[in-house]
Amino acid sequence: MKKFIIAILGVLYCFSLLVAQSVLPFKNSNEIKIYNNKQLQMKAPFVGGFSAPQFSDVDLNNDGIKDLFVFDRQGKKISTFINSGTVGEADYAYAPEYETLFPARLEHWVLLLDYNNDGLEDIFTYGVPGGIKLYKSYYENDSIQFTLVNNVLEYESQSGFPLNIYVSPADIPAFADVDLDGDIDVLTFEQFLGSNLEWFKNVAVEYNLPEDSLYFIKEKTCWGNFLENAYTSDIALDACGGLKLNQQNESLKKHPGSSILAFDYDNDTDTDLLLGDISSSKLNFLLNGGSPGDAHITGAYNWLHSDNVLDTYIYLSAYSLDFNNDGKLDVLCAPNTTQISETKNQIAWYENTSDDTTTDYKHHKENFFTNHVLDFGSNSYPAVVDFDNDGLMDIAVGVKYWFNRADTSQQGIMAMLKNVSTANGLAFELVDTNYNNLYNLNLLGIRPAFGDLDGDGDADMITGDNRGFLHYFENIAKANEPMQLQLNTLNIDSITIGSNASPTLFDYNRDGLLDIICGERRGAFHYLKNVSSNTEIKFSYENNFFGGALVKENGEAIGSSAATIVVEDSTNIAYLIANNYNGNLYLINNLDNEIFTLNNSIFNNIKTAGEGGVAVYDFDKDGFLEMLVGNINGGLNFYTQKAEITSIINNVKNKIKIYPNPATNTLYIDNANTIFQYKIFDCMGKLILKNNSIYNEINISHLNKGLYILKLQNGANFSFHRFIKN
Repeated sequence: MKKFIIAILGVLYCFSLLVAQSVLPFKNSNEIKIYNNKQLQMKAPFVGGFSAPQFSDVDLNNDGIKDLFVFDRQGKKISTFINSGTVGEADYAYAPEYETLFPARLEHWVLLLDYNNDGLEDIFTYGVPGGIKLYKSYYENDSIQFTLVNNVLEYESQSGFPLNIYVSPADIPAFADVDLDGDIDVLTFEQFLGSNLEWFKNVAVEYNLPEDSLYFIKEKTCWGNFLENAYTSDIALDACGGLKLNQQNESLKKHPGSSILAFDYDNDTDTDLLLGDISSSKLNFLLNGGSPGDAHITGAYNWLHSDNVLDTYIYLSAYSLDFNNDGKLDVLCAPNTTQISETKNQIAWYENTSDDTTTDYKHHKENFFTNHVLDFGSNSYPAVVDFDNDGLMDIAVGVKYWFNRADTSQQGIMAMLKNVSTANGLAFELVDTNYNNLYNLNLLGIRPAFGDLDGDGDADMITGDNRGFLHYFENIAKANEPMQLQLNTLNIDSITIGSNASPTLFDYNRDGLLDIICGERRGAFHYLKNVSSNTEIKFSYENNFFGGALVKENGEAIGSSAATIVVEDSTNIAYLIANNYNGNLYLINNLDNEIFTLNNSIFNNIKTAGEGGVAVYDFDKDGFLEMLVGNINGGLNFYTQKAEITSIINNVKNKIKIYPNPATNTLYIDNANTIFQYKIFDCMGKLILKNNSIYNEINISHLNKGLYILKLQNGANFSFHRFIKN
């Protein structure tokens, strides 16, 4: 047990100030259950949502089963999933512990495949400027690791000098053994005109080079004898003869972006294609009627050329992997743009149901990603409120944008997750994705904060919008009925924060009225004092650089601060946890001072996909806080201070209390009617003190100032308590 506790508490770190030491760290957790609106328990609710995901299979844990790697172009976010390996099922468990094993600063596109025939998937990714970077994979303690092989892949030009294999940052190239000679080739659109597909042939096998060698030549300047229109996604067959003429026409030199999937659709050994284009809402399927060494595209169709045509707003990309463990390569499709596009249910799975006589792909409108991942739109902002007055705090999630395909508008919307927890653990059910029909108000973003503003005993709402205005919604529900929000005041007192107003409510000046502390685009905070009367909700604009706190990284033009106030029950100390534009969390304390203390290091090293809100609450009343963090991709990430403690040991809840807290010389144990054993750990998880026989007090006078964890045990029952030594 000692080893376990030290391992769990070892993630703690000491802050330089005593106030900061009152904050226990948070760790990513899967302990909470989420049910979707069909009563189905979601398997990966807290991935964080998706915007422009790219999919690859990879064995993360060296168990011989291909797991799932997802890189999202929006926010440069990596997500990793462990595959159960159940035949015929897409059954994955979110496993964020593998995400940090991948190289830092991956961007634009990332594809995993085995380039050196060692059975391990390696990383091909965007390399500056406009090239391909390669990482080689290996295992260490059964976890995948990577080492850089090449910053830029090059080919031997006709002059004998090496040149960069160009790939636009907006593109996704294809990597495949095009000629079936046993090594990986590259297909990518030409740099300038971008209409012709170039084949960079790997001749390592022909030159008898080692299997981990990459030696490229430009084998074809117009692979497949087709051209893609420079301005649209139209395909011209048997058109390479017109390539020279087009290259001479300067007005046609335009390549905004295309995605390529090279795969063998009909199992005839040649390479077929799925092409996405930045100007199109569909995928082009190109059928190869040639041979591995001499490609000839003979047909171009919408994918699929049947009743299952996939159609999103703009720019799709396709990926080939065995998604459901049946031994056949399926196709996953998703948007490939960070611009305006679908923000929900935008991932399609085409199951390969082919047999020996027919080729067929079945479209699953509902799949793992639509049924098992919380995804509300773009830029999610969680908040805590008991919306149904059942005594349990629920989770509201506002979003900056929900994309309306009908008119391409982007409006704010708010979802609601009902707390359905039991003695067996925390659980929430997604009961509404447009709570109170707020979408119809055409607000430009909803960033909610809840509190009793009119003194009637129920929760009202303040929300900020993208323009920097604040709006007051009164809860007009009758006593003990679910929250019913009515817009009372649009643009409160005509106050504008600037843009991206993100409020939180807190009685800062301790006058019994909830004030507003509001984040904004610059990354600063504004203080609005509540000066309401019995008849009017009113705020006084006090400070536009509250506490001198700025959560903007050096060199960044945007901060987009969004914070929540946390008050520690054991110390009554308030502090801010703030999210920013890059998805980095910061701890801000000493809120009673004129200048707050901003801890410059990223709080608990928590980094999300970027620009969302944060909410903190002790949902299960066990003394450890839970934290929800929103992000640019519209989902949520979940963290807890308990780490793995409650999932592995029997942490008995009891009424034992310790006081005073903070303490100087003696800790007293209240409601103790038996003799305890105790252990005290410091903020690095090191065992400092233990005793096998205490009753109701512990001498701590010799301890250094700081945060400690006290473990009290009587037989099989034990509990954990945190305290501060002054």
